Amino acid sequence: VVTHLRFGTSKDKLFATRLWEQSADLVIGCDLVVTTSQATLDLVRGDSAHIVVNSDVVPTAQFQSNQALDLSQDRLIKVLTQRVNANRVSVVPATSAALRLIGDSIATNIFMLGFAIQKGLMPIGLPAIETAVRLNGVAIEQNLHALNWGRVAANDPTRFAKIVAQAAGEEKGEQPIAQTLDEIITRRVAHLTAYQNAAYAKAYTDFVDKVRQAESARVPGSTAVTQAVATYLSKLMSYKDEYEVARLFSNGDFKRRLTQQFEGNYKLNFHLSPPVLNPKDKATGKPRKLTFGPWMFSAFKLLARLRGLRGSAFDVFGYNPERKTERRMIGEYRKTVEGVLPVLNQDNVSLVASIAALPDMIRGYGYIKEENLQKYQQELAKLLASFDSVAMAKSA
Repeated sequence: VVTHLRFGTSKDKLFATRLWEQSADLVIGCDLVVTTSQATLDLVRGDSAHIVVNSDVVPTAQFQSNQALDLSQDRLIKVLTQRVNANRVSVVPATSAALRLIGDSIATNIFMLGFAIQKGLMPIGLPAIETAVRLNGVAIEQNLHALNWGRVAANDPTRFAKIVAQAAGEEKGEQPIAQTLDEIITRRVAHLTAYQNAAYAKAYTDFVDKVRQAESARVPGSTAVTQAVATYLSKLMSYKDEYEVARLFSNGDFKRRLTQQFEGNYKLNFHLSPPVLNPKDKATGKPRKLTFGPWMFSAFKLLARLRGLRGSAFDVFGYNPERKTERRMIGEYRKTVEGVLPVLNQDNVSLVASIAALPDMIRGYGYIKEENLQKYQQELAKLLASFDSVAMAKSA
């Protein structure tokens, strides 16, 4: 949604309801993806306009059908700084702040308004806007709080970041996103140990170390292939089966996040499609989900303790075709990587890294995962064929 707002001292000075190209002096971007769209950027006065934007990225409908879309925060903000000078772009994580401080992401918009007011970019004074909030008569206190939190964020970003971190519990052990290769490996080892056990995590590190040594020897200074393998071998090895879903719901994180965002009396229902109880939708013929009540928490705790049975003869879920495919994919991925490592060189390192990162395509559950798996296999065949062509051309 893009809203056009024009201000004047009288109605006579406002000749149109919409803005025209390069006429906007201020953009309050509550959605980073929409703010960076060409339709929005065309309206911006490039030589003098200011942009204040919410840096939290909300995936669009297009992302659901095309997961290859690059919605990275850095790339989208760079689009804005190419349109106006970087010193006229102000960035704030408004949605996450609104959730943690107000308890509702809908407060994002008025939070952004408060941010723009404090920056001195609005042609209307604070008293008039506060009066408008009260006259509107909807969630008055919440909106005034959101407005003032936006002002705090603009006035003292460092202090505001500490307040948000404290509200989010980040000072109690929340870890930042892994950035370096060693951080990625360390984080994945901890995850795989919790997922299964230390021996399972060691099998992961042994293979990653093997790839790292080969890449270091063949392409000194490069870690692109190793980083892809470190990320996506872990993804394949920690497929979300029944034991893992149970562990994630019962390890305490889920309940902690609930209490951070909600209060009062509420009831939890879980919508699941277990393979042993897999009714089909009459219209589509595809599996549909069943609703289970709060008692599932007890079932989750019990099931999580049984994860040691995963992959064994006593794993009742392991006989499901989907689980067999997931286990097979781990071995096939290792063989694929091992097959291209002996011919890795400076010319094909990007292609090998792309092959190693391809499991990113395998997402979802059930029939959705099946469809993505077919796309993965088709794309893998194309990349391997391309790899052969590159190798043949190089040898020729």
